[in-house]
Amino acid sequence: MGITLSHVWNRIFDRKKHRNIIMVGLSGAGKKTILNRLKFRGTYKTETKFGLDVTTVECLYFTFNAFDVGLEESPIVLRGSLAQGVDAVIYVVDAADGDRMQMAREELEAVLEIVNNPTTPLLVMVNKHDHHRALLVSEVIQALHMTQQARPWHVEGICASNLNGVYEGFDWLFEALE
Repeated sequence: MGITLSHVWNRIFDRKKHRNIIMVGLSGAGKKTILNRLKFRGTYKTETKFGLDVTTVECLYFTFNAFDVGLEESPIVLRGSLAQGVDAVIYVVDAADGDRMQMAREELEAVLEIVNNPTTPLLVMVNKHDHHRALLVSEVIQALHMTQQARPWHVEGICASNLNGVYEGFDWLFEALE
């Protein structure tokens, strides 16, 4: 019990750890919704760097920069200095858009090729998994070829509009970054 309380205490009060996290995904996957919903639950600041919006979010465990990069910009932007010093990648995919799953896999592969440090954790947030047309999380894992990843990875079913599952994904990411 003492170890658990100590662990929780450290996670809550050791919030000064800043992480550079790139949040990417196809347009309409839910990146902006996640960031906008987090805005109302913590400290939130957006500024423009490298020609794109960089959102600094302070949540329970850490603060991080989320570079909201869409499909059109990601390979170009990430090839620059932005890919240097990336602590983690969050990839948001729309589970209700099965038609673009191959495109989502290709985008993910392109991003991971640029952020090519095999120890950089990858968190895949499967948004809209509660939608009636949504693929199962296991189907997304298969479609994105996740089992072929050598890096630490986790796939979390989420609902961006109410943040269900988002903090569970952050829990995993926090542990992976420790």
